[in-house]
Amino acid sequence: MFKIIIQARMNSQRFPGKSMFPIEGKPALGHILDSLLQGFNQDQIVVATSVPIENDPIREYTLKRNIHCYSGDETNVASRFKEILEKSQTHYFFRICGDSPLLDYRILQKLQKDFLAEPNLDFVTTAIGKDYPAGFNVELFQTEIFLKYYKSFSNPSYFEHVTKYFYENLSLFHYKNSHFESELGKLCHFAFDTQEDLIRINKLFSALKRPHYEYTAQEKCEQYLKLELSEGIK
Repeated sequence: MFKIIIQARMNSQRFPGKSMFPIEGKPALGHILDSLLQGFNQDQIVVATSVPIENDPIREYTLKRNIHCYSGDETNVASRFKEILEKSQTHYFFRICGDSPLLDYRILQKLQKDFLAEPNLDFVTTAIGKDYPAGFNVELFQTEIFLKYYKSFSNPSYFEHVTKYFYENLSLFHYKNSHFESELGKLCHFAFDTQEDLIRINKLFSALKRPHYEYTAQEKCEQYLKLELSEGIK
């Protein structure tokens, strides 16, 4: 059993409310859910937000989509993951951010395949090699390992960034870094953090002729580079 945990809240410093900001008539979070539901079940997905009432739109939207939403500490993001995992009997979990409206669910399937092929792995990640585009990064962690080492978190940044401790202590773990299928990943940026990102993402969605989840990550990169040549997006 596993969970896909999406961390999302409205109080983003660079772009407040981005998780629920409409893109092509649907919240950014909704586009992530649309993609995930092509390869996974609703009961495998949890949105991890925080308690303040400003996050009510996230809770209301996930309720409407029949997706479980967990509300926890505002600043200790890692504690939200800990509490979700302690309440569910999961062998492993995915962590993704709510600023990835163009995320390809196939990336999660790839990490899952790698993880299940090597039962002694503590985690699989796209983040170490830096060859995945921003906005396409995914992590898969063994639940037991995360809960065990959560007790070692001491730096406040570990609680804010959830998995930072593991990357700063790689020698302690058996991990695998997933590589993107081509060099194109280093040339593209799909994350949604700023107004400039919003302009780029809106152009990308407008250029796609089918629902975004029907395009692979590679195909989205190819479309990105076409727009870069024709319209100068960066």
